Amino acid sequence: MAGEVAHKIGEKITKSTEKSFIITVNKDTKKELTVRLMNAGSGNRPVAYFRVTKSGKGAYDATGRLPTFLRGQSQKVTHFNIDPNTLLDDIKKIIDLIN
Repeated sequence: MAGEVAHKIGEKITKSTEKSFIITVNKDTKKELTVRLMNAGSGNRPVAYFRVTKSGKGAYDATGRLPTFLRGQSQKVTHFNIDPNTLLDDIKKIIDLIN
């Protein structure tokens, strides 16, 4: 699934582990973002999820904004359950709102 998502947004998987896949978007630009796809069981979450982050800034919410919560308390609004039917659109929406 991660490879298909990367291909459809015109990027490549830049790193993978047993539990996650990382896709770097707009690599080497000021708009560089990281999309992390996590398998079920990662981060003590029972279902697979994704998040979109910017290095040094944090994870974005569904409106393309950085939440103002204390570190670690924003997961409810920045970690999104993966729905295979809408994953690509969900990721694109957040990226488009950020850019």
